[in-house]
Amino acid sequence: MWPFVGREREIRAVEAIHDRPKTLGVTLAGAAGVGKTRLAGEAVARLTTANRRVEWVSASRTARWVPFGAIAHLIPQGATGFGRLALLRSVVEDFASTGRAVIGVDDAHLLDEGSAAALAQLAHRGRAFLIMTVTVGLRAPDAVVALWKDGHLPRLSVPELPADAVDALLDHELGPHLDGISRHRLRRSVRGNPLALRELLAFGRQCGALRQRAGFWRWEGSDQPNVRLAEIVADSLDETSPDTRAVLETVACGEPLPLGLLEKVSTRPAIEEAERQGLLSVETHGKRVMACLTPPLSAAAVKATLPASRARALYGDLAVAHASGPQRRADDMLRLGLWHLKAGQAADPELLLAAARQAMARFDLGLAEHLVNAARALRADPAADRLLAEVLEFRGNSAEAAGVLPYVPPAGERTAWALTSAEISYWGLARDAGHAERTLDGVADGRDLAEATRSWILLFDGRCEEALAAAERVLAAPGAEPQARIWAAAAGAASAGLLGRAVRAAQIHQDGRAVVEDAGDRFPWGAAQVGYGGCLALLALGMPRPAARMAEDGYRAAVRAQAPSMAGVWAAFMGLAARAMGRVTAARSALHEAVVLMEGEDIYRLRQPWMAELATTTALLGTAEPARRWLALAERCERGGTRLFEPWLELSRAWNHAASGALSKAARCAVNAGSLAEERGQPTYAAFALYDAARLGAAATVHERLSDLAGRLEGELVPAMALAAKGLATGDGSLMEEALPVFADLGHNLLAAEIASAAAEAHRKAGLWARAGFLVERAAAFAARCEGARTPPPPLHAHPTRAGGGADGGHHVQPGDRQTARPVTAHRGQLPAARVRQARHLRQARTTRRPGAVEQSSGDPSVRPGRGGTAAATQRSARTASRRIFRKAGRTGDGVSGSG
Repeated sequence: MWPFVGREREIRAVEAIHDRPKTLGVTLAGAAGVGKTRLAGEAVARLTTANRRVEWVSASRTARWVPFGAIAHLIPQGATGFGRLALLRSVVEDFASTGRAVIGVDDAHLLDEGSAAALAQLAHRGRAFLIMTVTVGLRAPDAVVALWKDGHLPRLSVPELPADAVDALLDHELGPHLDGISRHRLRRSVRGNPLALRELLAFGRQCGALRQRAGFWRWEGSDQPNVRLAEIVADSLDETSPDTRAVLETVACGEPLPLGLLEKVSTRPAIEEAERQGLLSVETHGKRVMACLTPPLSAAAVKATLPASRARALYGDLAVAHASGPQRRADDMLRLGLWHLKAGQAADPELLLAAARQAMARFDLGLAEHLVNAARALRADPAADRLLAEVLEFRGNSAEAAGVLPYVPPAGERTAWALTSAEISYWGLARDAGHAERTLDGVADGRDLAEATRSWILLFDGRCEEALAAAERVLAAPGAEPQARIWAAAAGAASAGLLGRAVRAAQIHQDGRAVVEDAGDRFPWGAAQVGYGGCLALLALGMPRPAARMAEDGYRAAVRAQAPSMAGVWAAFMGLAARAMGRVTAARSALHEAVVLMEGEDIYRLRQPWMAELATTTALLGTAEPARRWLALAERCERGGTRLFEPWLELSRAWNHAASGALSKAARCAVNAGSLAEERGQPTYAAFALYDAARLGAAATVHERLSDLAGRLEGELVPAMALAAKGLATGDGSLMEEALPVFADLGHNLLAAEIASAAAEAHRKAGLWARAGFLVERAAAFAARCEGARTPPPPLHAHPTRAGGGADGGHHVQPGDRQTARPVTAHRGQLPAARVRQARHLRQARTTRRPGAVEQSSGDPSVRPGRGGTAAATQRSARTASRRIFRKAGRTGDGVSGSG
């Protein structure tokens, strides 16, 4: 049985009514399948006490024609031979000796007159408290109507279940691993109706529409009803008038249907009657008033009852009515083209191509492909072939896209053809980037679009400097197309972030947001594309908190738009941000979802790096075998990856070795990943990889390289990593302690927990027992936020690498961790003056400064580059400015525009 959720307010209301004097009961009124029966049963159970008589009455269509049929089980033995009035009296008298009973009456609108009269008498004589359920819009017996009309049985509306209650039912049935797109689709389909949800899930399992992929449940394909739900719908339709049924059938064919359009093809009295019966709801969506079926009625279930000829006629009526009005809205051409097709009417190929473009804008690539193919079937058209190639490439069918794309550009589509050809060549067929660049070189008109596309290709090819330069050329060009500026802003912000240029990344992201806002609904993908660049920049710059907020906003918008690949990118960014903050379990779930959502729509070959990051995250949880499996899947991923993400794959290998206890191999792989990242134009990722190498035991090898990067990159994270790495290499707890507040301030809780623990051990070696004890407490506080991550303890100078803490060789970071520092040779007993000054510089660095303000250098050669003096002030100013700009740009969200 499903859990009882989402109805506490209604239960409390029933209990309050029960406690009122002179109330005879309560009527629970709601749509069919909304959960009235379960609510009544729970209410009866709550009111049940010792020695209190409790009964349940179920009315039905068959029993309503039998006098006293619904309450036959309440008639005392031997009373059946009396007349009707005596029979009624015998039932009432049977309850006289039991005190006030509680009687649940399900579907009271279906009671026969005798049963209704008997129950009414029990209530009026104080023999029973009635809890009745009725379906709105259906006529009930006079005796029942009189009870609530006279106020004796207050009528309590039972609304649809709230979204969180539907989520609880989905989690109970399927577990937590249901992707967000499917969860939103199921919620939207059932609209809070438990019966509709139960039948939809049963049918999904039966026909394969609901299936598990890589451990995640997904809803794919048809939402046609199963036989049981179709029978329920057929019964509901049979009780309506022909005109009302016609309204419901029309809405089913076009749901959600603009009310004005429905009024063109149906009569107003029939529409009103459907509303009164609770079969139709009229809702406001933005500036539009739309008609929708009320669950458990669904468009699929109603259409399942239609003969093919009737369905074609309805679609034809809708197409004619829609064509008679202006086509001003974003989806008007899509509706018109689709209805023409379903009506079997000859349609203009240009109309179908326009409809296909609108389907792409709504992220429905399957429908777009269907419409383009319909246009091609009507007329051979190179422009239609080019559009089909674009759709197929977006769906990940690159070989088919390459075969469809015309060899010669269609007339008037030279630029669009070149862009599609370049994208298929680089991302689809994994050819050398030079091939795609040569194709873009041939574009004369639309140079800005070609250059913006080039910036994306250069970014994914690991040439971030060139990508940033190409993006800035577009952004600086007067009169550049808004679409080109959007693409350039995405690639430019990401490239600047990966290059460690925080202020420039933030400025480019803000410029891209401004273009999206000015364009309105013209570019539905634009907000997400600009958001991708900004979010990747934040992650590269070590700012996981704002990255997480941006990713969560984008994910919610993509889920609402039902855009799987878009939601997959945002889910991955959510996972990367969560992992950076130490929320490793949440990170694993988000990255797992990203891998599942990208299947079949991996436009930019992102599934491989997401698998690699999932392997890394799984390794951080100490589960070596699952991590190894994910890494193996990433390495043999069918579509492969791009050069940009090769360092990510290498660093995943490092953490896989660490999870297996092979720390020397792990450290070597992390150093290799850092070198590869620098070659690929990602100095920020190189810093992350090198610091991981320090965490894995190679601090002496990498700390000088980190110090060099700290002097070149904006922001405070890399200088803090350099300090921490040098502290690990030398066993200097004061250096590690200087890095701690930076890690904490930026939200890197796992790094903070590790370095606090290592600093405590170093201080213990130096005899600073009080300081060591304080840092052990700090380490435990940070570990409490890290969801059980298992990482090796960072080895100290003169402290051989150990693999203690677990069978897998990892240190289990848990809230209760109070590991004591290991006794080794003392390093030094107190902080020198230079260290004190550096600690002061660090505290000052955490305060907000005006962008551009700098400190005077102390002149002390012992103050390390990147922490004090002009370099440190520049980094702090960059961080402050970038945070402010990203905050301002992020206020409007980074999802999809309103047309989605």
